[in-house]
Amino acid sequence: MTRSDTGLAVREPDPEVLFLRGSRHPLAHIVGRALDDAGVCARERIVLGVSGGSDSMAMMMLVGAIRARQAGALQRTAVVSIDHGLRDEGRGEAEMVVSRAQALGFGWAQAQTVQVAREGNRLDAARQARLAACRAACAEFGSSMLLLAHQAEDRAESLLIGLARGMGVDALAALLPMRAFEDGLQVARPLLDCRRGQLREFLSELGVDWVEDPSNQLRDRGALRSDGHAAVLLGRIVDGCGPLFADGARLLDLRDQLAAAALPSGKVAIGRESFESLHPAVRSEVLARMARHAGTELRRSVVERISAIVASGDRAPHTFACAAGRSIVVDRLRIGIAVAQTGHC
Repeated sequence: MTRSDTGLAVREPDPEVLFLRGSRHPLAHIVGRALDDAGVCARERIVLGVSGGSDSMAMMMLVGAIRARQAGALQRTAVVSIDHGLRDEGRGEAEMVVSRAQALGFGWAQAQTVQVAREGNRLDAARQARLAACRAACAEFGSSMLLLAHQAEDRAESLLIGLARGMGVDALAALLPMRAFEDGLQVARPLLDCRRGQLREFLSELGVDWVEDPSNQLRDRGALRSDGHAAVLLGRIVDGCGPLFADGARLLDLRDQLAAAALPSGKVAIGRESFESLHPAVRSEVLARMARHAGTELRRSVVERISAIVASGDRAPHTFACAAGRSIVVDRLRIGIAVAQTGHC
């Protein structure tokens, strides 16, 4: 039940009616095809990451519509909503998502609050914390498939922001239709062929509301959305970036294969000569892979400093602090992760 402007109770729309209308919408065909291409519909269990914003609410409604109209597809579907603890409204929004998901028939739904560092790049820290919480929810639900609601403009924005930050080919890795991680988790993004405006129109047609997150208006992303000229350019990039992302996906897959061959799963060290023999584009992925194997992560500045040390031929020992009480040691024989003793950045 919700309240109208007059204060009278208004009955929530019947989920069956909503899903029937949703299944007839053109977006249902687009998203259904994306789910099929990613092999999602064949999975026994999947988890939806839903923030309460328009994109993720539309994804939940569309997945629910496809689930309701296709026998056997997506029958065990969970919803997780993350409160980053950065806004007072965050917990209430996450609980609203859980309530809505349960009303729609998603039996397993939960809200989680994560801790986000308030120093440095908070948006990146929030993204990392959100992914970790979603990964934990997938493990609890017994699923290896997570669906996220990034759409076409998100993809173009991330490309521009990544290039502006000097990420190179990694700018193409942010929002792939499907990304597999070493621990078995797969992340699918079935809305990449949908526009933000289309998703909001879809929700409005169904009478489903959403929340606005003010953090979307911060910094680079907010500037892209508020500048009319930038928005026009962004639209053109959305229309024309398909081949670039397809080529980028193939290049990144090749890089991942080379990195996996150089540093097999579980290894947290590599010989210095072996590392130096790798293409520079592969070295950074080997370092990131090494950190993941050790349960930590490397700041980009540390990766850049290690790359510079190797390129210069410097053989003196160097130690850099990592997260989770680890450090990465570079010397004349090897590069590896160790329990932190002393270090500097």
